[in-house]
Amino acid sequence: MKQVMFTLKNTFRQLLGSETFYLQQEKVATLLYVDVCHYSQLTEKLGPFHMINVMDQYLDLVNRIVKRYKGSIIDVSGDCFVAVFDRSSASQNHAEHAVNAAQLLTAEVIKLSALLFNDSSILNTYPKEQANTLSVRMGIHTGPLVLSRVGSLQCMKYAMI
Repeated sequence: MKQVMFTLKNTFRQLLGSETFYLQQEKVATLLYVDVCHYSQLTEKLGPFHMINVMDQYLDLVNRIVKRYKGSIIDVSGDCFVAVFDRSSASQNHAEHAVNAAQLLTAEVIKLSALLFNDSSILNTYPKEQANTLSVRMGIHTGPLVLSRVGSLQCMKYAMI
């Protein structure tokens, strides 16, 4: 958890351009929202140990793709994540970067699903007839966002609203 907060703090430092996290600041950026379809049902079918394996591989894939397109993951909650793409990167095309990341993620999740659920060597203890597929839903928003720290010092979160 400490590493996640450190990463979030560094992301917000880049976005805000300062150490003043308690100040609210408006910025134009693009957010990519992604969640796994039918996560609860898939977890029930696979069981928690297999699902952890699936999610580890999925989140590793997500992280590589978001970084490739100059984004930062700012929130992860279970099977959902939010990534931000903004103008502070080398390119001004933050919306295009988010769309490209979403397109590549869609293609790579299809490949990962085939690997996980069709290759008996990976989930070989799981009956194939009960296996499902890994798929995701995505949304993209570009526009003015308020960057801020919300909560108290004991329970704090960096947020973009």
